[in-house]
Amino acid sequence: MQVYRGLDIVTNKVTKEEQKEVPHHMIDYLGPGEPIKVVDFRDKALRVIDDLQQRRKVPVIAGGTYYYVESLLWNFLMDASPPPQKRPRLDVSGLGNLSYLIADTGDNVMVDPVEKLAAGDKEKLHQALQSVDPARANELHPNNVRKVIRSLQVVQSTGRRHSELIEEQRAAGGGSHAGPLRFPNSAILWITCQQDTLDSRLDARVDKMVTQGLVEELQQFHDEYNRQRIQSDEGGPRTPAYTLGIYQSIGFKEFHPYLMLGEEERKGKEGRKLLEEGVKLMKIATRQYARRQVKWIRKRFLCRGEEQVPPLYTLDGSNLDHWDSEVKEKAFSIVTSILDGSSCPVSPEPIEKPQLVDHTLRRCDVCDRLFEGIQQLEGHMKSMKHKRKLKKLSREENKKLPTEKTTVETSTTSIPENVTSDNT
Repeated sequence: MQVYRGLDIVTNKVTKEEQKEVPHHMIDYLGPGEPIKVVDFRDKALRVIDDLQQRRKVPVIAGGTYYYVESLLWNFLMDASPPPQKRPRLDVSGLGNLSYLIADTGDNVMVDPVEKLAAGDKEKLHQALQSVDPARANELHPNNVRKVIRSLQVVQSTGRRHSELIEEQRAAGGGSHAGPLRFPNSAILWITCQQDTLDSRLDARVDKMVTQGLVEELQQFHDEYNRQRIQSDEGGPRTPAYTLGIYQSIGFKEFHPYLMLGEEERKGKEGRKLLEEGVKLMKIATRQYARRQVKWIRKRFLCRGEEQVPPLYTLDGSNLDHWDSEVKEKAFSIVTSILDGSSCPVSPEPIEKPQLVDHTLRRCDVCDRLFEGIQQLEGHMKSMKHKRKLKKLSREENKKLPTEKTTVETSTTSIPENVTSDNT
């Protein structure tokens, strides 16, 4: 989010003073509403990295949006496209007004329209993918619209099935998500922290951001850009899409009810209540995001088996009194050993055996819902929503018993086979 101009507090942007001490790149170069595309980010960042290396500088990629970090670490084979004349075009004429979604070549495809697609439209897109790439379609839920569209775009732009390209990437040593390492001598430094300590620090950071003027920054930005954007559609205000541009920053969605109040309303009881609620929700969202980051790191960097992965070194930042010895000095020793080829005094994290994940679509006949893989289905089977559905079916069966006495012995046969006897 720091690539966007504005909202320096809410994005926790590196300060001007810090930038004077350490040169930073890729900051403040996009307008608030501009969509950021990972390919554009990658190409721009690689030019910066190349320039630094030519000047014998060590590029340091700092950030928490690991999808973008991955685009720099690995060579994605899908970038290579055959000559235009060899591309068989996907026939999208049957999609009607949905064809423009596939025609768009960006990664953040038309966020507002995508979120507003009806169930029938999503199904139509999924059927289009099923017709050209059944293997990929069988891995993606119809509701996973962005990935469905992205796979259709790959077919249209390269003339090849997305599933085939993924298999080639896996064979090249990069696994199902990437190709070979772009920089063989790269390394990952992961500053870790005990969970309770991290939660406390994150809460304190939100409180500090509030004292620094977070709410005032959000309010000014909202009045200047966001209110007009929300009300831009003909027919009056619409539901804001907080997944576009800088508006997806943690803070906008959480403070939305407060930001929509008038100036006098914000000073009243309701305003104070919504303000407190916004701070609370922002703390929760920040802690949740931090947990997702940890899961992402373990899954993408530690659970890739024999694939090409940079060594990952953990540095314990739980005790700030020991920061120099546990983080700074170890980090410098790791980087120095890579630069001069000496033995590293710090051991990297062991690569874990990748978990076999089933992505085949599975259906729960009880709830009439699709899930991506057996793991999701099993998780759903344990959910309260599924159990409530089972109880409802059981009550409906029991209601039939007094009037349909002859069916008592077989009345449970209408319960699907994937329901266990314990659940029934």
